[in-house]
Amino acid sequence: MRVKSNKVYLYNSSLEYVQTAKSWSEAAKISGAVSYRIVYKYLDSGELFENNWYFFSKEFSAERITELKANTDAENIPKLLSNESYQGQDTTIYIYSRNKNLSYQLIKFTDNILEAAIFLNTSCKIVERYLDSNKRFKENNYLIRSKPIKDEAESDPNPDPESKSTSNSPLSELPETDFMNSISRFASNHYTNVYPIPEIFGQMDETALLTISILLQEYINQQT
Repeated sequence: MRVKSNKVYLYNSSLEYVQTAKSWSEAAKISGAVSYRIVYKYLDSGELFENNWYFFSKEFSAERITELKANTDAENIPKLLSNESYQGQDTTIYIYSRNKNLSYQLIKFTDNILEAAIFLNTSCKIVERYLDSNKRFKENNYLIRSKPIKDEAESDPNPDPESKSTSNSPLSELPETDFMNSISRFASNHYTNVYPIPEIFGQMDETALLTISILLQEYINQQT
């Protein structure tokens, strides 16, 4: 598992380094994003935010970018940088293609998300976004799963490409802002007035709050 960092390195549309943000929230303020959730969505995705910003979790030297510009098609450079920067977790990945009879055939198996991204000619973050989402990947109609399809009944889990995703990925399951704010207020009151632990506030950063919110949301979903 890779070590995650809250730092965000901002580059402009020409892939010129602009600034380092200490957190997702600070990156949102710099870029004009309405929420740090937007920063998370674009972080290490290789996608351009508002036609002006790339967000990476790693800083690249000017020499590295110059090298890529000299030897790589311009449209592929953001994907390559994103894959070098990606700090997610490797997982087992099954890639299926859709046949004419509307069933799916396994065409790729790997336990390395970078290998899957290279196979699909995309970034690791985009693979993560499609993983278990039941959305077909682009025009290829690929289905990306973390577990094998067991039977024919499951072979086309989402015949309508516009239907709402039921993904368990971090992106699609990010809790609503109000839910996270409620948890933050509860924790602040509890550890200030009920069970005072002042030092905990130095540890309750955005990543911790997001993790707790996702775990609580999953627990609530399992109980309902």
